[in-house]
Amino acid sequence: MEKWIGEACGNTFLVLFPHRNEKELVARHLDNLRKTKRWTFDTALALWPTNGASVAIQVIERDGSISNMCGNGVRVVGKILQQQNRPRTIQTGQSILSINTTRHDLLSANLGEIEYAGIQITPYAQLFTTYKICGEPHSVGIVNNVHKAPLSKWGRRIVPKANCTICSPVTNGIIEARTFERGVNQITQSCGTGACAAAFAMRRHADNSDKLEVRMHNYTLHVHISSRNVTLEGPAQAQQIA
Repeated sequence: MEKWIGEACGNTFLVLFPHRNEKELVARHLDNLRKTKRWTFDTALALWPTNGASVAIQVIERDGSISNMCGNGVRVVGKILQQQNRPRTIQTGQSILSINTTRHDLLSANLGEIEYAGIQITPYAQLFTTYKICGEPHSVGIVNNVHKAPLSKWGRRIVPKANCTICSPVTNGIIEARTFERGVNQITQSCGTGACAAAFAMRRHADNSDKLEVRMHNYTLHVHISSRNVTLEGPAQAQQIA
């Protein structure tokens, strides 16, 4: 089984690619990492052979749950496929994504249309709107200051139904965002699908920019929006391990 360690905007990944479609082998390996407290990364990505793309991806979280999509993770897998000189096409759910390199040597992925999935109000009276990106749900709240909002409290109320993302404007075309991720069950350094959901929510609310810079902690992601279609752009790196 091939193994890589990957990183994208502070999100860390273990990527596993068995030589055959051996899901039990992957499950045993990850269970052993949990039991021996060696799960030192955010999320595991299992890759499977497929007829429709270079690989199919399964997103396996720290708590054992399965997510539908990981925007930072697909860029890490795109980086691995690039290093192997393979076509950078990835199947996630019913979608096939193409990973491209930008002129700034970043990786981008067109994630398709964002789906509106409802409104809810938390017990703390914050309005959240839920969006789905490739099936992955994010409840997004627009706040005055992401640094002062009680994201952990809101996140524990919303997770595991959806990820919890908050965002606030900085200036035209630039926003700040934070995500409390389900599966990881804490605030992470960044979240690719969270950045997309935040950018889409902010664009509907106040910012008409087609391209938004999303700042998450010390990292920056770029989100391009055309109608309801969204493209995520940012750095990623990966290294094969023994």
